[in-house]
Amino acid sequence: MPEIAAYLITFEKHEEWLTTSPKTRPQNGSMILYNRKKVKYRKDGYCWKKRKDGKTTREDHMKLKVQGVEVRAAVAL
Repeated sequence: MPEIAAYLITFEKHEEWLTTSPKTRPQNGSMILYNRKKVKYRKDGYCWKKRKDGKTTREDHMKLKVQGVEVRAAVAL
């Protein structure tokens, strides 16, 4: 967990970690970070599965806290 927190806390200092274009068929286990200010929501090239009603995708909004301090807000789809 500390390694993941280190990436999420310091990603703004490392432009090489960020991408603004979708990756086609990334290697398994790849971690891709998108800056939400520069990349449109759900425009990452992934074909999102729809709910049974066929209209929307499932979204879970959460906040990541490390040692009780909020470091990032995340959306899991």
